[in-house]
Amino acid sequence: MEGLDEPPRYYLQHGFGYQCHDRSKPHHYRPARPGPHRLGGGGRTQDSMNFATWPALLVVDVEGNGTNPPDLVETAALPVRDGRPDKSTAGWWLTRPHRPITPFATRVHGLTNTDLADKPAWADVADRVRAFLGNAWICAHHAHTDYRVLGSVFK
Repeated sequence: MEGLDEPPRYYLQHGFGYQCHDRSKPHHYRPARPGPHRLGGGGRTQDSMNFATWPALLVVDVEGNGTNPPDLVETAALPVRDGRPDKSTAGWWLTRPHRPITPFATRVHGLTNTDLADKPAWADVADRVRAFLGNAWICAHHAHTDYRVLGSVFK
């Protein structure tokens, strides 16, 4: 992703696993957790996962105004530390879009033009968001969409 020192890694949920999306390993697959299907034969248990060896990880979600390409109206990032969400250091930014929020987008995320009228523009918070994301690996529900949107706003 342009604008970041190193492209973040994105993960797409696939049942009991995740798929890593990063430029160096676009289709690398690993199980997300041992789960019952992995316990036999390999000897792995839930207790054997060493979260200290994981890279910095953020669960990220972005919401847009419903246009194409979208203007961001909400960006959230939740750090995962030692395998647990760290709410105390989460980042959350509401931004006023250049174009009005469509009725469909409001139905999806609940944000209205009135809600965001007094919020800063994306340009005013972009550096803070970029610094917060840093070089962390990023997990997202629709990673391909979030990656595309963040890549376009960090150009």
